[in-house]
Amino acid sequence: VKKGDPLFSLYSPELVATQEEFLLARKAQRALGDHPLEEVAMGAHSLLTAARRRLLLWDITEEQLDKLAETGEVQKDLIVYSTVEGHVNHRNAFENMLVEPGTRIYTVADHSRVWVHVEVYENDIRLVRLGQDAVMSVDAYPGRRFAGKVTYIWPHLSEASRTLRVRLEFANPNLILKPGMYAQARLYVSRHTAMVVPTSAVLRTGERDIVFVSHGQGRMEARRIEVGGRFEDFYEVSRGLKLGEEVVAAANFLIDAESQVQGAIASWGGAER
Repeated sequence: VKKGDPLFSLYSPELVATQEEFLLARKAQRALGDHPLEEVAMGAHSLLTAARRRLLLWDITEEQLDKLAETGEVQKDLIVYSTVEGHVNHRNAFENMLVEPGTRIYTVADHSRVWVHVEVYENDIRLVRLGQDAVMSVDAYPGRRFAGKVTYIWPHLSEASRTLRVRLEFANPNLILKPGMYAQARLYVSRHTAMVVPTSAVLRTGERDIVFVSHGQGRMEARRIEVGGRFEDFYEVSRGLKLGEEVVAAANFLIDAESQVQGAIASWGGAER
């Protein structure tokens, strides 16, 4: 449907009564609008304004109001027009059916812009902000990228997944993006200088993060570090290493279980420093 298309007509005794009140208020305003008593003139104007507002709350258009004022004829059936251009997702309008306040008669969705909900890990929340640029890809169009922005950040965390939901918004002028699609999204963060190590160099035991620092000639030291954000295949190191120190780039092949981690710490020492 297009904006302004008629959707359905509705009869309501209250609507008819409100139209009659509007016509009476308009008649009173014409008769008393120039009354020498200011209170009388203002009362007539206020009555007309209130009646007009009530009709607008019924979703009567300005054109319909103008026609009512011009003809003075009460319309028993109100035609409701679409306020947006889009596709009908839900239709519950049938001849002679009874509707009540709160009844959903039509749902019209504007698909020219789409929302994408993504889940951000807890340790990356600090990197997300409103207005942030995002790029998305979908399986239906391999190799194609869609540019969008962050438009809403949920105020609460999911306790089950330990993630935060973030809403992205993308333009969809050709309607090629369909509701229900799965997508992969990437958010762009501001660049900053940081010390990083490969993700394969870090042993994450749940209680501590450990790297093996090389001292040459096969000698290594298990060193506890503090890890910041993750950027693709690298972890930011906020504490525990000095610039220029060498670490084993594939530490996970040395130790593959928590018990062996504890043994390595006891053997090499230093991981608690």
